[in-house]
Amino acid sequence: DAEQERNQAVEDLKATPEPTAAPQPTETAKPVNELQLSKPVEGEFGQTYSKDQLRYSKTLDQWTTHQGLDIKADEGTKVCAALAGEVTDVKEDGFYGNVVIIDHGNDVRTVYACLAATNTVKVGDKVEKGQQIGAVGTSAMIESEEGPHLHFEVWKGDASQDPATTFPA
Repeated sequence: DAEQERNQAVEDLKATPEPTAAPQPTETAKPVNELQLSKPVEGEFGQTYSKDQLRYSKTLDQWTTHQGLDIKADEGTKVCAALAGEVTDVKEDGFYGNVVIIDHGNDVRTVYACLAATNTVKVGDKVEKGQQIGAVGTSAMIESEEGPHLHFEVWKGDASQDPATTFPA
């Protein structure tokens, strides 16, 4: 049954060895804050970005890094593209749940995870900034104790960026 599979996957994640140090970035990324991304969903920030410092995960019951920003919102709240681009991936991920990835050009992409479903957009769709691409869900097994939220990531090349720094003040 699905709950048993979810519990087993969480146990498997807990069995992952605890890192002794935060992973080092593979390159020095240029800030993407000049892009002025819009907030993809209205809500309070939950777990914040932490590429170089360990944070406690309630779900995993261990310390880990967090490559994105969790934005809390009611289940079903619409999630919108933070910037215009092309949908390059729509998938159901074993850990991050339902995921949509958008390429914005200039080696910038955004990742929207923990969505309620993946049927709002499809690979190849061109989306505008502010266009709905999904809805908030609870599908991310790796963050199942966090309640309904959007797990949002911003990438420049191979380097993750702090999403909170990309929104206008």
